Amino acid sequence: MKRIIIWVFMMLHFSVYPIWALEGVGPAVLVSGQAGNNINPAISHFNAWLDVEPVFMTVWQNDSAGNQDIYAKWGYLWTDPWLSDKIIPVTVHSDSDICPKVDRDTWQDRYYCVWQSDRTGEWQIFVSKGDTLSWSDAVQISTGINCGHPALDCSYNTASNDTAVYFAWQQDSAGYSNIYCRRFSIPDSSWGPVEAITSDTFENSQPTIQAKSGGDFVIIWQKLSGDSSDLWQREKTAGSWQSPQRITFDGRSSNPYYFYYDFGGCLGWQSDSSGNSEIYSIDYNYTKFQITDNSSIDRNPANQFVHLVWEGNQAGNFDIFYTNFYLSEPCLAFLDSNPSIDINPALMIYFCPESEPGACLWQSDRNGKWDIYGVSGFFGPGGVAGKKDKENIGKIFLSQNAPNPASGKTSIDYQIAQTGQVEIKMFNGLGQLVKILVDKQQMPGKYSIVWNGQNLAGNKVPSGIYFYRLEVGGKSTAKKMIYLR
Repeated sequence: MKRIIIWVFMMLHFSVYPIWALEGVGPAVLVSGQAGNNINPAISHFNAWLDVEPVFMTVWQNDSAGNQDIYAKWGYLWTDPWLSDKIIPVTVHSDSDICPKVDRDTWQDRYYCVWQSDRTGEWQIFVSKGDTLSWSDAVQISTGINCGHPALDCSYNTASNDTAVYFAWQQDSAGYSNIYCRRFSIPDSSWGPVEAITSDTFENSQPTIQAKSGGDFVIIWQKLSGDSSDLWQREKTAGSWQSPQRITFDGRSSNPYYFYYDFGGCLGWQSDSSGNSEIYSIDYNYTKFQITDNSSIDRNPANQFVHLVWEGNQAGNFDIFYTNFYLSEPCLAFLDSNPSIDINPALMIYFCPESEPGACLWQSDRNGKWDIYGVSGFFGPGGVAGKKDKENIGKIFLSQNAPNPASGKTSIDYQIAQTGQVEIKMFNGLGQLVKILVDKQQMPGKYSIVWNGQNLAGNKVPSGIYFYRLEVGGKSTAKKMIYLR
């Protein structure tokens, strides 16, 4: 992403609008349910474009063993997002493991969890690979001292069929805090070197990292200089590091959360430049939004696409708030309004036109101790379109391609129950459009289409995982295939 320039400034004065319930999103459900305190939740990406429900992983830390350990739970987005009997340990260690983050590798369908631990006698960054049954032994990836605030992002590079996981963290360096990163190549299980993103005499902290296509990635962090705090970014493009770029200029910005998709990035952060903490965002069109404007504390944002959650104490205690900052009218929703302290939200949206199903987690003290709670449902406009899609999905049928894995040509059968405009599109593992197989009006009936492995330009696609999606009459379904050259 180029240096972020504020082109347009939009004020959304939520204080004059009522707080409403988000239709299509279910009530809060207990996720952790373990003894002791459960805090610092994180959520992975969902698997994409499958005919089955999206699957995802959540992680958090728990102190029931007398020290902090990391636990995980997976679930199905629509029918059973918080599987009660599927809690598995990521770490079981006599020292403290804290501040976990998790993401999903699309290529091998595995999850990577990163956290900080003092098992070496000082804080270091560790990582583990897991699935729905177990997690591998912890591997130390940092080499400095007093390392913390880890972040990660997985990416599948369609150009080279390479999957990588990108990690970032802050660590003490020459008496100051600086940002470091490291890359793990999944196909050959090799680690790249530890790279310094900053090496100055300021306090650099709170990194967030997002992978881009072609092996590029971007890191955003907070830089404290004296009493001034602003956000900076640095991008690696075509194997070369670009110069660090300053993003905010108010001197009071902190806690960045960055999300990148193929059409661009969206950044959320908090700033107390107005005298109290408010939430801001910049979207992929470089438009700046002031999300909140009130006399309460709003902090700790997390965003996906144009969806944003944060914790705020507008009701006299901290609750979890939500907005879609691209809706035509200003709006604000409670994801949870329980008379307890609800903080540290984590959000993931499954990108699907209009319905946009997703899930949000946070920690709450409603039972006299900290536990993880979550909501799931459809975060699209009004939350209604998603419910209709789910109800009607059985009225269309899409077969598994044959042969699969495919090499050369492969056939796809489908059936529609009503006359309408039919679209079948092929996507790569990043969700990028590869080929339009069908785009025309069709009568009810059974049909078949053949894909020859070519993209929009008529070139053969590389080996990898692909997803094909059938849409007709506002309903859709999709399946996954493997294509081999």
